[in-house]
Amino acid sequence: DNPPTVNIGKAGKTYPVKFQVRDENGALVTHLNAVTSIAHKAVTCGSFSDDPTNALETTATGGTTLRFEDDQFVYNWKTPTTSGCYELFVTLADGGVHNANFMLN
Repeated sequence: DNPPTVNIGKAGKTYPVKFQVRDENGALVTHLNAVTSIAHKAVTCGSFSDDPTNALETTATGGTTLRFEDDQFVYNWKTPTTSGCYELFVTLADGGVHNANFMLN
């Protein structure tokens, strides 16, 4: 879920991160090149900053790293093995950055 929700999960597990991208006219974007990077960084729990500076590239699992199915992008994020709080950042080709917050136990 989007901020301010904190998504709860288990460290070291893989979770499908699903999202839609729409253009300035509200039309659904379906091209994989609309997403230029997906990264994460550890943060102090309760201190999510929305700042992607120094974020690390993520690791994906499964047959594809990023795919488009059922009108949404799907990214199988292999979460860090260390418990804690993390911000996941999706950077789009237009320069927009969108984030989600996670607490992994």
